[in-house]
Amino acid sequence: MDQTDCADGECDRDARPYQDSAARFDRDVGRGAEVDAGVTFVRTPRKRDTGVKSHQRDGRKIAHVHRDYSEDVPESSQPAATTPDTRAPIYSERLWVPLWWWPAGLLIAGLLAAEIHMGSPGIRAWLPYVLLFPFPVWALLWVSRMRVEVFDGPDGELRVGRAHLPLSVISRTAVIPPSAKSAALGRQLDPAAFVTNRSWVKQTALIVLDDPEDPTPYWLVSTRRPAELLAAIGRGTEPKA
Repeated sequence: MDQTDCADGECDRDARPYQDSAARFDRDVGRGAEVDAGVTFVRTPRKRDTGVKSHQRDGRKIAHVHRDYSEDVPESSQPAATTPDTRAPIYSERLWVPLWWWPAGLLIAGLLAAEIHMGSPGIRAWLPYVLLFPFPVWALLWVSRMRVEVFDGPDGELRVGRAHLPLSVISRTAVIPPSAKSAALGRQLDPAAFVTNRSWVKQTALIVLDDPEDPTPYWLVSTRRPAELLAAIGRGTEPKA
């Protein structure tokens, strides 16, 4: 804005609200933000040159400097063993869609097939049903594909979909209640966090990382059994006698 076009004091007065907002944002970043029920997100200091080019939520591609915990895990982040991993997880959960979604999906498919049929004889009497009824089943199975697993042992790790996280870099965990989920995924979310959110799952697990080579401060993972998940992570991170 050209200062010569402003009357005396008007430009300063117009810019004051933006300066106040910036000051409030700096205070929030400096002191951290509380979610609810004692869960606090600590804002980590930002380095100006971190090499992070892009971030994308919900477990999809996230570009990191040294480690990539995204679903598209590069070959360097895969386990070193060349044989398939035959370990049994100490915790396993599949994030299925709610049960009522299945009859609702079949009902919608049936209504669409009936609209195409419209009492006509011949191929239109059966082909729409054959083609449309499998579609909601396939779609709901695909949406429910996400698994959350914890593996124990020397190479213990947390797996969320295709993302792998060594248990050795986890410093602490907490449960985010449903009342705090919107804040944790909204205004208090760190852009560098790894998020796997399923809207039909009410509870979320907070997994804080302590890895100097990774700019990811924490993971947010949807789970229906947060206490069991965090207990399994705790067993996996306990020092072995």
